[in-house]
Amino acid sequence: MANENGGDLERKEELLHGIEEDEEELLEAMHELAEATEQKLDVAKYIRAHPFAWVAGAFCAGIWLGMGSEKNGGVVLPVPMDSRRQR
Repeated sequence: MANENGGDLERKEELLHGIEEDEEELLEAMHELAEATEQKLDVAKYIRAHPFAWVAGAFCAGIWLGMGSEKNGGVVLPVPMDSRRQR
């Protein structure tokens, strides 16, 4: 019985040590997450870094939106106000 109790004690100490390590890792991860959420998304910074890519993307988006449906001759027209009220 002495071996079993000694083995149980060692196992408990290992588990406690593992829990302490996991707790430290969790606290570190939470700290990193808190830092990441505090940083603001600065779109202007990204645009300044790659202005031509943004211009090209805006141009492509404009062409895609301008293509619209075929029944209007490629022009997307807004829905009349009367149709919106009936819904």
